[in-house]
Amino acid sequence: MAADKLKPETVEQENGGYDTYGSKPSAGQRVKAHLKRRWWVHLIIFLLIVLLVVLLIIFVAFPKIAQKEVNKAEVVLVSEVVTDPTPDSVQLKLVSRVLSDSKYHPKIDAFEAALYLEDTLPDIIPFVYVTIPEMISKSDVTAVVEQRVTIANQEQFARYNKLALASEKFNIGLQGRPKIHVGKLPVTTVDFNKIVESKGLNGLAGFKIESFEIKLPAEPDGSNMVGTVFIPNPSPLDFTMGDVTLDIFVAGKLIGNSTLANLHIAPGENRLPLRSIVEQTEVISLVTSTYQDGMLPVDIVGRSAVDKDGQHLTYFEEALKGNSMHTELNVGEALTKMGIDLNALTSGSG
Repeated sequence: MAADKLKPETVEQENGGYDTYGSKPSAGQRVKAHLKRRWWVHLIIFLLIVLLVVLLIIFVAFPKIAQKEVNKAEVVLVSEVVTDPTPDSVQLKLVSRVLSDSKYHPKIDAFEAALYLEDTLPDIIPFVYVTIPEMISKSDVTAVVEQRVTIANQEQFARYNKLALASEKFNIGLQGRPKIHVGKLPVTTVDFNKIVESKGLNGLAGFKIESFEIKLPAEPDGSNMVGTVFIPNPSPLDFTMGDVTLDIFVAGKLIGNSTLANLHIAPGENRLPLRSIVEQTEVISLVTSTYQDGMLPVDIVGRSAVDKDGQHLTYFEEALKGNSMHTELNVGEALTKMGIDLNALTSGSG
């Protein structure tokens, strides 16, 4: 009994902890007592932290992930068809493939995109605007744009056509801001900025006049030389350029002009009718003096392109004027078809 009286008495304190006379509660006891009385405060804090993390994922992490996946995607030009040109618009059909290795497959809303030349970055100067159709992102998606487009900048569109005509390969830019949908996540807007490489027409290398006939007398439209021209096109670009007139030079001297009516250059090999008005006296003089083998070397340079209403298509004209082509005319063969012996002419000129 005496020993029991010596034990300190345990009492419950007002703060909910237990202590013995003469000692303080331990740290563990204090934490336990706090949690017992304030558990709801900690639950609210925990829920707020969870909510904050979720919001950060939805409104910060997901848009960054979406932008990253869009940046990794690749756009490949399959074909481009330009028809029915007028001075301020063309009918345009673009077929492209969008390649992506993303594990996400969002729906991408239709959006307006600017086409521009890469060298105008960062302050781009669009030459046309197109509407990219709605699509579901997959590893390989084909996007088809087919619409009438207004030329947004004549100078830039002329530069584009010159680049496409003269280059073996060239780049164009595509820029827009589509909205992306993934499940029930909030819609997010991303920057769709792509540089697309394409083969060009390579200066129409390989251009040649395959055959021609000299017309005496001239035909009603004034043509005194008609034939067939061969134009190779190694690119996926398909252009209808209106009625195109070309100037013909020999050693820098203008000897006539040729017309390609409603010129259409499709991918692959093109053989087109050619009608020309040439200074026949000058031609005969050249093949009986300087070029007695009958092969007349000519340089051909674009002069004009007009639409069906006779209006000038300056954006094509600039490209054609900047692209000189060289070929040979077999005048000796053409004279032979007419029953004229070139050797007799050259002998007579001596």
